[in-house]
Amino acid sequence: MKLVITFAIAGLHNTATIPKKPFNPILGETWEAEMSDGTKLYLEQASHHPPVSNWSMVGPDDAYHFYGSGEWSASFRGNSVKGQQLGDHFVEFNDGTIISYTLGEVWARGIMYGDRVCEYLGTMEFKDEKNNLFGSFKFSPEVSSWFGWSKKKLPSDYFVGGIYEGQAVDESKKLCALEGSWLACVEFDGIEYWNFEQELEKYEAKKVAEPLPSDCRYREDIIYLNAEDMESAEEWKKTLEEKQRRDAKLRAAYEKARKKAEKKAAKE
Repeated sequence: MKLVITFAIAGLHNTATIPKKPFNPILGETWEAEMSDGTKLYLEQASHHPPVSNWSMVGPDDAYHFYGSGEWSASFRGNSVKGQQLGDHFVEFNDGTIISYTLGEVWARGIMYGDRVCEYLGTMEFKDEKNNLFGSFKFSPEVSSWFGWSKKKLPSDYFVGGIYEGQAVDESKKLCALEGSWLACVEFDGIEYWNFEQELEKYEAKKVAEPLPSDCRYREDIIYLNAEDMESAEEWKKTLEEKQRRDAKLRAAYEKARKKAEKKAAKE
């Protein structure tokens, strides 16, 4: 449980940038790779509206299986946007343990003007039914003042929580305390499990020999982008997006005709 929580938190800082408009995945697009340590990665874009991505990551020697499905939901609020990746993440181990968790909400400010700031809100929860464990922590929690009658907030990147026996937060069954910063460190009972300054080994993603025809490396816009031909990349990007919109209209028209035919057949 501690390692899965650390894994989930340690990757959050990678989302703290607000990049330029990306190359949106096309419906049915896949990506397959193998890391230099033997980890195997598989991704698929399962839906365009709403955008839904499926993933599967199998560790070296099948030590673990990380998989799930994420749907991105966002709402714009003037100069900011709040979003969240909906869906469960699962980490399965050889002994039958399955730990599931969800992500918190992201609030990005300064989209149009001013300083750009990215923060996480709410809570993240982790469930391990096999071992009857529950992990939970809250981003940017309030704490009591020295005199106990008012509240003050810690830095917004700070979080606090713990691991509990059972399937809910119960302070009487708290097994260990959790605190830290998603930009700096993770600690359980004061013992550090991750620090941003650590020199961790990085594994390179290697191309597989025969990926599926739907693999993103075959996309013309990405091919031209990698060749630094930005003009051709942008033209192909628009071409592929227009093709995807046409396909979506065809699917919608077919679905409408199908429902109409079913309704007509029911009346006969």
